[in-house]
Amino acid sequence: MKLTVNQKKLLNALLDKYERSKTYEGTNLVSQNFAVEPIAIWPEYVSDFANVEQIKDFEAEMRYLQTINLVTIKEKDGVMVKILACNDKLPDYYDLLQRKRKADMIQEQIAFFEKWKNLEKPLIVSFCNDQLERIEEGKKPSYTLEVSEKLLQILDYILDNTEELLERELSIMLLADSKAFEKKYRSRICKILCTYMDFSEKLTGVDDAREQEKIVLEEFKVYANPSYVYLKGKMELCLADGRRIQLDSEPMALSSDFIKKLVSIHVKEECIVTVENLTSFYRVNEENCAYIYLAGYHNSEKQAFLQRISKENPQKKWYHFGDIDPDGFYILEHLINGTGIDFEPLHMDADMLKKYAGYCKELREQDKVKARNLIAKQKHSETLQYMLDHNCKLEQEIISLSMKG
Repeated sequence: MKLTVNQKKLLNALLDKYERSKTYEGTNLVSQNFAVEPIAIWPEYVSDFANVEQIKDFEAEMRYLQTINLVTIKEKDGVMVKILACNDKLPDYYDLLQRKRKADMIQEQIAFFEKWKNLEKPLIVSFCNDQLERIEEGKKPSYTLEVSEKLLQILDYILDNTEELLERELSIMLLADSKAFEKKYRSRICKILCTYMDFSEKLTGVDDAREQEKIVLEEFKVYANPSYVYLKGKMELCLADGRRIQLDSEPMALSSDFIKKLVSIHVKEECIVTVENLTSFYRVNEENCAYIYLAGYHNSEKQAFLQRISKENPQKKWYHFGDIDPDGFYILEHLINGTGIDFEPLHMDADMLKKYAGYCKELREQDKVKARNLIAKQKHSETLQYMLDHNCKLEQEIISLSMKG
């Protein structure tokens, strides 16, 4: 028998009620009936604007199920008010819908998560234990088994990943679709990772959900796009094969794979400046400064790169040039805490806010909260208080435009 969409909705709704009942659990003391109102299946049934022919078709669909003894319909003044399951036909519903029985589904779910626990990876074991606990409490798992299977396959892979991998490469390799990870699984994977691992320090001050996901995934060497570090200023890069690359004022982009091949990085300038935005990195050009662009918040690999430069080039002065807004100062603090390097802010003070007042924007409420949080920690208090007092913030690009070489 081929069921219509509305007939399937009805039988599924009746089975849902049945599976949530004491009758299903075998603990009922009295006989139970399972019923739904027609509007739960088709809300337009009681609408004054419903098409008469559509109403007749809907009633015909429901009444046909009654003629074959699958349901009983209660009517009032010729209008259906309630549709009841025929309890002795409930087993037939499963066959007609090709639906698994709840008890069978539960056993399948338990077996599924027990199987994945055998990998003995702590994060996966914790996730599976939580799903098993949900099942024991009579709840559904957080995701369907089909989705859970994909999520666990992805987690299993990236937890052991040691090589740079692009999101679309990961997606086509594990999901046979280059966009599936981005569309269906990326946010879920990051939610699981953040549930069972501590990224609080790395995500402090980061509001944008996509930026948060980017930071989390990069800790497992999974990138949205190829990862590069941009350098300019007088430096010498030495490779194991004896090659020496001389850098000057022209920018050079280095891939993470290339950086691994370097045996030394010699900075010939007095100061090293990290720059928040790429536009400003290209524009700014002050004497005695080497510049590094890392892009926004920095993952562990890029922090390690800075630590390496610091170790190989002691006695250098380190600065950070970013937006004069609370996020810019959060990025600065993130750099200091992540690398242990004593960065100082560069061109990020109240004087710049005064000088470029015509280009300033008003603070958002979230900006104000972040500013107060940093002031409470006695971080950059003078500049941040000026921002609060004058309701202003400034993007660095207007500053770097006036500083181009």
